[in-house]
Amino acid sequence: MCPESLLPWYGRGLRPPALVLRGWLMLLALYMPTPALSESVDVVIVVSSYSKIYVALASRVESGLPYSRKRYMRTIDVAAVDDLKLPDVIVAVGLKATQAVANRFDVPVISTLIPRSSFEEIARQRQGKNFRASFSAVYLDQPLGRQLDLIRLALPGRKRIGVVFGPQSRALSEAIHSESRSRNLTLQTVMVNNEVGLRLALEPLLLESDVLLSLPDPAVFNSSTISSVLFTSYRIGVPVVGFSPAYVRAGAMVAVHSSPEQFADQVLDMLSGFARESRALPPPQYPNRFSVIVNPDVARALDLVLDATVLERRLSMMENAP
Repeated sequence: MCPESLLPWYGRGLRPPALVLRGWLMLLALYMPTPALSESVDVVIVVSSYSKIYVALASRVESGLPYSRKRYMRTIDVAAVDDLKLPDVIVAVGLKATQAVANRFDVPVISTLIPRSSFEEIARQRQGKNFRASFSAVYLDQPLGRQLDLIRLALPGRKRIGVVFGPQSRALSEAIHSESRSRNLTLQTVMVNNEVGLRLALEPLLLESDVLLSLPDPAVFNSSTISSVLFTSYRIGVPVVGFSPAYVRAGAMVAVHSSPEQFADQVLDMLSGFARESRALPPPQYPNRFSVIVNPDVARALDLVLDATVLERRLSMMENAP
């Protein structure tokens, strides 16, 4: 998910009448060579809301398999979960959708557009109910190593990385310290609980940092804080590495992100594997498809020249290197 407080930075959309009125949609049927898996797989997509990013992902999943391999598909929002007839697998799009289904139904669930920290908290609650069905995800956030590698490619001379941890993202502290050490980068970190703490901690942190890496945590980076974060960083001359295209358009310098279509393609891969592997889901995973976006005006103001295409290609080469 993209937590609802982060949605302004992923784009908003009006409720699409076609999806609302569609009801039952063409559903996925995965024909397998073995008799045990030859039957269709019933999939229900639950969206947190009918915002643009959720609709784009759901639509891509709906249309992602050949027509000959599906029967019916159903997309509902969280308000309809109480009346849900259990399918073989649920795709939960966003935090609210994941919360609505994960601890209510003992069926396999694929969650997406949700930060890793939020998913792991919900997974702990689900385990407490002794549910046996698998629970997996394609996280909203990018791998920490990928973000740090982007900084090394875009800003090779900048070694001090500023990070603000909030209530959700602080669980990543140990991992990002480890990833930074392996790349000879130094972390400058603060932990805050709310917007007041952010205002007090931000400028001292920026004065000790060469670049600010933002992590998707709604208590830290949201619609009411983003302007002051970007303005303060720009005034001090510290570039911000964002986590979405809208964040870059607002004033962050660069970001690595995955589109709704890229998330959907990975979900489709997991659904295909679900049929092949005796109805088992793979472990939770980071997005494996990504893009890089640059704000050229911000880069130019900081005397930098960045090419998004070149950065994306070099980042892909780094990840695919043996």
